[in-house]
Amino acid sequence: MNHEQQTSSNEKVSEVEVELIVSTSMTAADKSWEIGFAKLVAFKQDQGHANVPSHWLADPALVRWIRQQCQAHEYGLLYTRQSARLRDLGWKPELPKNQASLSDGSIWDERFAELLAFHELNGHKRIPKNRPEFKRLHNWAKSQRYYQRKGRLMVARRVQLDSIGFVWNPTSID
Repeated sequence: MNHEQQTSSNEKVSEVEVELIVSTSMTAADKSWEIGFAKLVAFKQDQGHANVPSHWLADPALVRWIRQQCQAHEYGLLYTRQSARLRDLGWKPELPKNQASLSDGSIWDERFAELLAFHELNGHKRIPKNRPEFKRLHNWAKSQRYYQRKGRLMVARRVQLDSIGFVWNPTSID
């Protein structure tokens, strides 16, 4: 399909649908997620599948939203209901080629286990950011801090991290 034939998912999501989403008592982040999901539904209705190509010129905002979902999936940060809705729609996250596709939450559990192993080996949980072998773990830990600050980290995960003395503010450590 050439670019002229691509239809924007913005055109497919009606103003009424957006108004219904925005008028509810959801958080801004949840409203944003719902609008992105509505665009993905429209994309699937138009294209017959839910895997938006990274070069989709008709709706760059949808491409960015999909990229965010892939990253959240990769770090195990998608809420269970969000993950289920995406999966039910037929969406398949495109993980980096060197990363195995794992079921929801297991990537988070894998990184948590890596953090425990790092601590066992090094005696601390301050992951260096300038060492390539720890880049993935460092980025994961940074994401946990970000989602905690934004109030988006699942309570069970916060409790799990607190139980091992996770460093929430690494800049305050000597």
